[in-house]
Amino acid sequence: MAWQTSTTMKMGVFVAVLICALPSAGAAQILAPQAEPGSSQTDTKIETAVDEVAQKALLDKEAPGLAIAVSRNGRLQFLRAYGSADLENDVAVTPNTVFEIGSITKEFTATAILLLAERGKLELDDSIEAYFPKFPRSNEVTIRQLLNHTSGIRNFTNSPGFLETIAVKENSSEEMLSFIVGDGDAFDFDPGTAFSYSNSGYYMLGLIVEEVSGSSYETFLAQNILIPQNFDDLKVEDLTEILPHRSEGYDKDEASVFGFKNANYISMSAAGAAGAMRSTAGDLARWHDLLLAGKILNANSLNLMLTPGRLADGTLPSKQDGAPASPGVGYGFGIIMGDFGGHRTIGHGGGIFGFNANVTSFPDQNVTIVLLTNSSTGTLNIKAPLYEAILANMSAPTER
Repeated sequence: MAWQTSTTMKMGVFVAVLICALPSAGAAQILAPQAEPGSSQTDTKIETAVDEVAQKALLDKEAPGLAIAVSRNGRLQFLRAYGSADLENDVAVTPNTVFEIGSITKEFTATAILLLAERGKLELDDSIEAYFPKFPRSNEVTIRQLLNHTSGIRNFTNSPGFLETIAVKENSSEEMLSFIVGDGDAFDFDPGTAFSYSNSGYYMLGLIVEEVSGSSYETFLAQNILIPQNFDDLKVEDLTEILPHRSEGYDKDEASVFGFKNANYISMSAAGAAGAMRSTAGDLARWHDLLLAGKILNANSLNLMLTPGRLADGTLPSKQDGAPASPGVGYGFGIIMGDFGGHRTIGHGGGIFGFNANVTSFPDQNVTIVLLTNSSTGTLNIKAPLYEAILANMSAPTER
């Protein structure tokens, strides 16, 4: 799933990757892997396979730089970095390089809502009217429908004028809601009757977090998730901050000697709770492992998060391409249950101007893979061969 516009793919997919040290822009150095007993031969095979995938991606100019990490049984196996974080200043990607992760932010927004529900501050089947009394048909839309993309509220990043107006300036929540409503018909379909991926819904969920908690979205995440779990680099992005190790973002450009050009600016006020977070690869992998291990949410909340959403009539929605739904596969709350080569997957992708990321866990293998790139379309041609290389060289899973 991506933050996309209806014109060009200027917002790629929000992707997550884990990374390693790199002495020069094209090389990679292994960070001392936390190998399990007897697993060194397997680790070496995986490292060699990952190196081949990453080096091919750089040669094919899929992205100037990328970071890849693999954890198993909740422990980081290895962390690698490749290529350039800043082409103009010849700065290499390192394990400390910070990437924007786009729509992977939705995992955190959904978690925040579920934490508030655990504390009795809201109900998932409450209508959103109390929070958005002036929003059209707000009495017909529930928080649950915002979470699983069945609200029918149109995706504002596909709306005409988004790139020229909202994306390039600082916006108040009132301005954002006005843009979502547009000409007054804010819906693509009646609430609860279909599925359609909507950044609008997750932007609005962030405002609900703020109203219910009495703090900003950024502060709520920091105080209730990020600081308690000792995350140093996983935060809501602030482009005004002087941030060491920040990666620059790029779009492909065949006319450039580098093969890339600087990506367009996007205001984080336009991304909000739908896509405004940043991370290193290592932090993102640890986040996903903690989430799926039940260290953030209670068992009931995690089960709700990992259950594909249903329509108001109780049926699973068809996929956006019209393909029939499959039991156990679909969008839950801020997270996607899927399949890769016959292996169950749980994760999310993210794309925003200049960056593309993906975090995917394979629950039957107890493996999490993170891929972070600094190109708007960076992960699209890397993800599949990367997963294949890792899974093909992975030894039999062990229990967590």
